[in-house]
Amino acid sequence: MDDFLYNLRAGKTGNFDRNRRSFGTGQNRTGKDYKKPGPDTTVMLDRLSTAVSEILPAIKTLLESIDENNKRLAANGELLARAEERKAAALENIASYLTSDHNSELIQEKKQALKMPEAERVKVLQMINEMRNENLSLDNIALNLEKKGINTFSGKGKWKSQTVQRLIQREIEG
Repeated sequence: MDDFLYNLRAGKTGNFDRNRRSFGTGQNRTGKDYKKPGPDTTVMLDRLSTAVSEILPAIKTLLESIDENNKRLAANGELLARAEERKAAALENIASYLTSDHNSELIQEKKQALKMPEAERVKVLQMINEMRNENLSLDNIALNLEKKGINTFSGKGKWKSQTVQRLIQREIEG
């Protein structure tokens, strides 16, 4: 800091000359010489123009391929949109079919076909009561019904101890 203050007081502030510029070749140009391009600049401009003329065809083909890819992408997007529209229409048809009265009647008919007739239900309930009177556990009753090949009342699934217990409870309550 002392050197700076000393130079400042002595008037040695060294103003920078803006017209004096270094060109990296060890020479400084000032005045009229400053604006004239040297031989190095013209050589560089020639090299640059040849490089650009060599690269331009490659850039052109690259841009053309990008354009073709964009066209293909747009066509695929249209196909995808049409497919989505067809899917939506199909889902609407399915939904309307499932909510129609005709379909609900078919479902009820299938359920009725699976269900056990009332006469057989009474027989199964009598069998369960007989096994219960023989002091068989609920699990053993369910296993016996399965071994005999007796379907459940709904026609689906297997006999379980909980199912047997519910039937006994309903008989007691009903």
